[in-house]
Amino acid sequence: MICEKCGKEHNGNYGSGRFCSKECARSFSTLNDNSKAQKKCYCSNCNNLFLINKRASSKNYICKECRQKLKLELKINKHNQLLDKRKSLTELYNLNKSPYKEFDTIYINKDAEGNEYLYLIKHNKDNKIIKRAKVNIYRYIIELEMGRKLNYNEIVHHIDLNHFNNARNNLIVLTRQLHNTLHANKISIEEIIENNLYVYA
Repeated sequence: MICEKCGKEHNGNYGSGRFCSKECARSFSTLNDNSKAQKKCYCSNCNNLFLINKRASSKNYICKECRQKLKLELKINKHNQLLDKRKSLTELYNLNKSPYKEFDTIYINKDAEGNEYLYLIKHNKDNKIIKRAKVNIYRYIIELEMGRKLNYNEIVHHIDLNHFNNARNNLIVLTRQLHNTLHANKISIEEIIENNLYVYA
């Protein structure tokens, strides 16, 4: 038998019989032997001839240049889909008309108790996040209608006491002091509405 590394004849007793000794077997590498490691192939995308590993099992071979182009196209398509999603959500919640128009993206999320909130994000030209904000959806609805952000002493109250019911007719803005009085059962929501004690409704 002939050693595949050094070309010497041997009796084939070592290993699989491909090499004459341990040294030849360890020093042999198919990566250094292009005639054994590679084969010619046509790119299934551009039809150009290039070399691939002989052990490659795929039937549709793509050259390095085409692979990079496809990867770039996939990245661009993914980015465009993300921009479309952002656009649809910002239009749905009228972000450009809200007091939070400095942000460019809205995501809807829920906290541990199941209350919905809006997660606002601002990106720079390189699509890097530079600012974040979290706003409860019932607060956002009121602020969008009022055209300004609520201050510290203004609280959005759910009339039916159901925090999951964010319908506009279920929301009313009270002062912090009046809100505490209401929850202490010293005044009713009917009295507040009847006497116009609210800030905004």
